[in-house]
Amino acid sequence: MMITKTVPARETALQPLSPWRSPEQFRKNLGENLRLIERGHVGTLMTKDNKTIRLLTDEDFQALYGLAKEVDRLRDGIELIIAAAVSVQKTQDESAVVVLTKAALALGRSPVLPTRRPSKDFNLDDIKVDESDTDDSFDFNDIKRPF
Repeated sequence: MMITKTVPARETALQPLSPWRSPEQFRKNLGENLRLIERGHVGTLMTKDNKTIRLLTDEDFQALYGLAKEVDRLRDGIELIIAAAVSVQKTQDESAVVVLTKAALALGRSPVLPTRRPSKDFNLDDIKVDESDTDDSFDFNDIKRPF
């Protein structure tokens, strides 16, 4: 009996891109840098206060999120099975055996990895850009929110 779906390694293997050592380095060629972050690749952005930010596609995030939820589900199911097995060992009661059996069966009933709903598209095309402008800042009030 298969307890859960096997996830091929290629679905979760992320190839690191060359890191960006500062937000300025990332912003310098923003469009090209964002295009580098495609399925199966993860970008690393270092901030001035030594924080590390990982950038990945929503598809890769969904796969990792699903795997994390699957690990949580398996952990909870195993804890339930252990508790039921201890109860069977202590009481050797028929109802405890039924609980153990049902717990083991329930653990194998969810072979599909969960995912979260993706956010709505966020579009910055509405912002007027002056190509000769050397200042990368913009007014956040000019951005239309996706919600």
